[in-house]
Amino acid sequence: MESHRKNGTWILCPRSDVPPGTPILRDRWAYDDKLAAGGKNIERFKARLTAMGCFQKEGIDYTDTYASVMSTRTFRYLLQLYNSEADYTMDHWDVSTAFIHAPLKEKVWMQQATGHAVKGKESWVCLLVKALYGTKQAANAWQQHLKGLLTENGFSSLILDPATYVKRVDSAFVVIGTHVDDLFVVSNPAAKSMKDGLWQFLTSKLSIKTLGEAKWTLQMLIQRDAKAGVLKLSQESFIVEVLRRFNMSNCKSVPTPAVDSGAESVMTEDDLPKTADELKEIEDLPFMELTGCLWWLAQMTRLDIFVALQRASQWVSKPSMKLWRWLVRILKYLSGTKDLGLVYTRNTKEPPLKAYVDAAFADT
Repeated sequence: MESHRKNGTWILCPRSDVPPGTPILRDRWAYDDKLAAGGKNIERFKARLTAMGCFQKEGIDYTDTYASVMSTRTFRYLLQLYNSEADYTMDHWDVSTAFIHAPLKEKVWMQQATGHAVKGKESWVCLLVKALYGTKQAANAWQQHLKGLLTENGFSSLILDPATYVKRVDSAFVVIGTHVDDLFVVSNPAAKSMKDGLWQFLTSKLSIKTLGEAKWTLQMLIQRDAKAGVLKLSQESFIVEVLRRFNMSNCKSVPTPAVDSGAESVMTEDDLPKTADELKEIEDLPFMELTGCLWWLAQMTRLDIFVALQRASQWVSKPSMKLWRWLVRILKYLSGTKDLGLVYTRNTKEPPLKAYVDAAFADT
């Protein structure tokens, strides 16, 4: 609440000021545990005031809602760039209560925060001046605000990834990958003054803090040996959480994520449930939820489950017990390989990229 007061997130107005037909949003408090680096220990307890944007009306109190984040492909490239030279750095900057720094174009009204109504003005409502979490346009407003600040400082966004920004002056460069309120700043030694200037500029405009070298983000642990040129990405704590969520913490591990032969390795229409009892057996199984968790792992660090998961995902719209066994097998494989991850190595003796083609250039 103190952050909102300092930032001027809203203006308190009499309820009579609200135009007829304009929704007055309810508020809701959201609570979460903020994990420390490594994802195993709770660093602090977090409370956030949000608006129930589900009651907003398009064209009345919101218009644009789209906001992008840097792609996983871009993030992996930034990590490879970070590891390509021992003296390159990747700083992790975190913007506190990021959305409430972004001004709103539309007029959005909300009830006063539960438990914090102003004495004597309990019936008054809040006219949001800044983008409160939960409003439909909040992410879009924040991205446009951040883009404006970085552009003002000389950065330009990539065409293919507008959530990534670059600034180059002679041999100095700074690349910033953004993921909502997290900024990952990759730079070389020649860009120290450029990066310091950016930091001073942003701290004058935002409530931002540095978390030092990037070590923990997006449910992922980043371990780097700068001298040896080895960088490892792993998600052990996330795997442990997924196993717990789906009651597989004590499961027996298997050596592969999929069966490669036999009847269990093939899915056909004959495997789909045919009776009421078979349908009832699978109706409460969280196929979509589990598949989503596994895809996040596959895209970020666990490429070894990609083929098995892609094969299973083709049948998510037609769930069956065999499909569930396929997904559970991937969990069993992960339970025995929690410490595996994606490893980048620096190789200065050979070209960083190799390509192989059909020597005959055959077209059939």
